[in-house]
Amino acid sequence: RKFYILIGQRPILSIVLKRISTTEVLACVGNTAGGVEIWVLPGLPGIDFTTLPKSPACVYRGNQAGANSISIAFVESVEMPRVIVATGGDDQAISCSIISLGIDAINSDKVNITIRHIVTAKESCASAIKGIRIAGDQDSGFRLYAVGY
Repeated sequence: RKFYILIGQRPILSIVLKRISTTEVLACVGNTAGGVEIWVLPGLPGIDFTTLPKSPACVYRGNQAGANSISIAFVESVEMPRVIVATGGDDQAISCSIISLGIDAINSDKVNITIRHIVTAKESCASAIKGIRIAGDQDSGFRLYAVGY
């Protein structure tokens, strides 16, 4: 059996996976239209493929064209855990989003994702951005590295 994650019928350009608990993985996926989808997937071992989500937990537009690369970092918060999602695209822009992860009040097995803030730096590079990386941590500070052609 083969399983596919479809993003609005657009080809996937980038994907990054990070474990958010002992049983779940956060998947951030970028497509050719600049869209970003965030999926909460079951972690290994023992994935039951019949319980995979049918749709992403969150969808937003990171870039105007082609989200070529994605990097994420976790930020501790008193309220709820937050994730910084950085994307670099064919539009020569860098997009940084802050996303909150929360537990659904009705279904405690479900993770709610809320976009808190999106900042886009247009014309960040003279060419398409092909790689992006968030380095560091909350204590020492985060640094963002990007590379184009």
